[in-house]
Amino acid sequence: MDEQSFDDQTIDNFYQENFDNVNLDYFNSQVFSDAQSEITDTNISVTSSTSSLTSNPLWKYYNRNPSDAPGYNVCKNCSIKYKITTGTSTLRKHLKDLHQIEVPTRSIRKQRTMTEIEPFDEQKQMEHTKYLVQWLICDLQPFTTVDNTYFRAFVSHFCPRYTMPERHQVKDLIIGGFNSRRTKIANELHQIEGQYSLTADMWTSINQEDTMPFWGF
Repeated sequence: MDEQSFDDQTIDNFYQENFDNVNLDYFNSQVFSDAQSEITDTNISVTSSTSSLTSNPLWKYYNRNPSDAPGYNVCKNCSIKYKITTGTSTLRKHLKDLHQIEVPTRSIRKQRTMTEIEPFDEQKQMEHTKYLVQWLICDLQPFTTVDNTYFRAFVSHFCPRYTMPERHQVKDLIIGGFNSRRTKIANELHQIEGQYSLTADMWTSINQEDTMPFWGF
């Protein structure tokens, strides 16, 4: 997601569903299944360029762990035995010193893997952001949470295709959602015939949960 402020239409679309009606079972299915399948998802393009290892020419001159001498490598020229744990440099030196055979070292090409991860499309991105914002609101987290380096690394580890929004983007969504709901509540109240009064109270439950109810009469 580009670093930009959300327009009113985007915010309205973002909050078109009441968060109270969000199916939290979604976390046990779609969201986490997305995260768990990031590495194997077909939308992740992994290109590997691996050269097969060149066969070591050294073994043309030794019998490796033969049945008549298990646990040894046996020189085909003089039948001298070396334990299979013996390094190839020793075996190569034997051929050079005793048989005047120069064996080149094995050519190993390092494996190079390039991984490209395709980010979510806009719909998927906003879908994940909706749950992020819901958590920030319900857990009373500050806007700066999304700028925390370790938090961003944590989310990226589990869901590398998700692009974490910046602090000001989260702020726009939360404040925009608040203004949108306030307007809807005001419109509902204006439709009430006659007079009414609103009462608010605030307390902490025995579970240490802060509660702020509103009553209308």
